[in-house]
Formats: sequence, structure tokens, C-alpha cells
Amino acid sequence: PGMIAQPIGGGGGAVWRYRTTETVSAVTASSFFSNGAALGMAHGDAVHVVSVSTAGAFADTAWCSVSVVTAGAGATVLTLTSTTP
Repeated sequence: PGMIAQPIGGGGGAVWRYRTTETVSAVTASSFFSNGAALGMAHGDAVHVVSVSTAGAFADTAWCSVSVVTAGAGATVLTLTSTTP
């Protein structure tokens, strides 16, 4: 994922974007973002997930929230909203 906005003064609340050919449900698997801690993801950060087909066509989008960050490891997100065409 790439951070697209961060709060002034830190403390969580950053916004991330992640484009993938994975399904939104796959992205919500435990520690899906295996480098989440190293990237600086924090509990409560928002993640905009955009799922596309292998041909690049839109498949699904979801707003997720980082629910768990394991020190030195991954981050887990949960789905807040999802839109499937």
C-alpha cells in the first residue's frame, strides 16, 4: 500500500491506497500486509482498497480500517464499506 495522507503530529489516522488483483476479502486476511509495521501502518488508519481484474478492469472497491499491527511484522485490515459493480 501507499500512504496518500497523514495526520499532522502523528498518532494514527493516515490514509492508504492499495490497488490489487486480489479480492477485497483476500486483503482482509490476517497480516495480509506483511510489511505493514515497516511501512508505518497504525491501528485506525484507513485503507482504500481497489480491486481490478488481471486485465485492469474495475472489480470492487472498499474502505477498510487497520485493526491490528504486529510489531516487526504485518497489518490486518477489516472492511468498513464495499462496492461491487
